[in-house]
This record gives sequence, C-alpha cells and structure tokens, in this order.
Amino acid sequence: MRYIYTVIFILLSIIYYSNSEEKIEYNIDDNLLTVNINNLSTNCCSGYLVEYYINNSNNTITFNIIDTTAQKCKCNCNIDLKMSLGPIAQGKYNINIIKEELVRYGYPKDRKINLSKREMYVYDPHPKSPLILEFQQSACKNTNENQNDDLLKSGVEIFPNPASSSVSVRFAIKEQSNITIKILNFLGKEINEYKFKNLRAGTNTLHLDLSDLQPGIYIGKIIGNSGQNLNFKLSWSK
Repeated sequence: MRYIYTVIFILLSIIYYSNSEEKIEYNIDDNLLTVNINNLSTNCCSGYLVEYYINNSNNTITFNIIDTTAQKCKCNCNIDLKMSLGPIAQGKYNINIIKEELVRYGYPKDRKINLSKREMYVYDPHPKSPLILEFQQSACKNTNENQNDDLLKSGVEIFPNPASSSVSVRFAIKEQSNITIKILNFLGKEINEYKFKNLRAGTNTLHLDLSDLQPGIYIGKIIGNSGQNLNFKLSWSK
C-alpha cells in the first residue's frame, strides 16, 4: 500500500509540473551560474530588477526578483528572465529564487514568494576576479491585452543603434498623449528619464541626448498615460 501511495504521489507531481507554464532552468559552465525563468506570469507593464546575496557560512546564493513598476497595465503576459552570476568559487551551493512584492513599488504589503530551490556544484577553480551579475528581461509574449485600451501601437524603431551621442526613437500612438521614456541599465536601475507632453496621434520621432551614458547595453521603456509600455534595447559606445 505504501508503494502505491508513493507511485500516485510521483504521478501527481509529474502532472503538476508538466502543466505548469513557468519553468526554471539552472546551468553552471566555466564558473558562471545561469538561471532562466521561462514564462513568468506578470503584468504587461512589469519591469524587474534582480539582487543577489551570498551567505558564505552555508554557501547559499539567493536571487531576489523585484517588480519595480507601480503603475499596472490592463493586461497580463508571460516573460522570460535570465540571470548570470560569476565567476563562482569552487564548492557546493544552495540556490534560492525569491520573487519580492514591495510596498515601495505599489504593492499593498511586502511579500516574498519562494519560486525555486536547487543544489548545484562548481567543480573548477576560478581566477580571483570580482563577481558580476548580468540580468535580462524579455518582451511580453502571449499577451491577453484588451486592444481597445492600447495607446501605444506595437513596434518601436531606434536609430542609430549602436549609438554614441544621440539617438532617435520612432513609434506610433493612437491618440494625443503624454509620453515618458526611461533608460535603465541591465540591473534595472533607472539612468535617465525624459517626459514629452501632448504628442500627436500617429507616428512620432523623438531625439534623445544620451551623451552622458557609459558604454554598455541599456533597456528603454516608452510609457503611455495608462502605464502601457514598449521596451527596446540600446547599445551604447563612445
């Protein structure tokens, strides 16, 4: 009888995980830890940042995934998140993935949600160099948005890209509106913000002076009155 219960439990677990859209994948290669979160269910306007903490006493690495967008759109979607941390010293590690909802970003109370735990091994030694975290957030996919509520039409054109002094952003809106453009680094930290009032309906081309940016890869957000946004990636060089 105990064997039958065990088999039933395993079958139920397989069914549960096979039906779950959200998948978390772990990989360690050349002392680089990569975590992919696929099909994370979220609001269409959600913009995430990731923080990491290492407890050396028990070799625990914790990734905190934080939604920083207080204003929500009238739609939900799935996104992919990718975190890479390294080089990591040789040893056995407990990897924790936690999603945080914080009052300061518009949630009613602070809350932590444990998404996943995994034990991983790093077998190879590594050069004595500082840890570097890289983070990427994909665009929305499988969106269930109400098209009648959309202000921003899909698609944004950036030129030149890569850029080195100024950049032009071209996109279309359905009606006259105020628009905000935010430039963030890949850790989700806001670098620049530009506000434009009473842009006309149709195609608009905006010119941004970004000469103070350091070389690197950035994420841009075009945000409408309702909170709906379009994201773009910008390569910056000197």
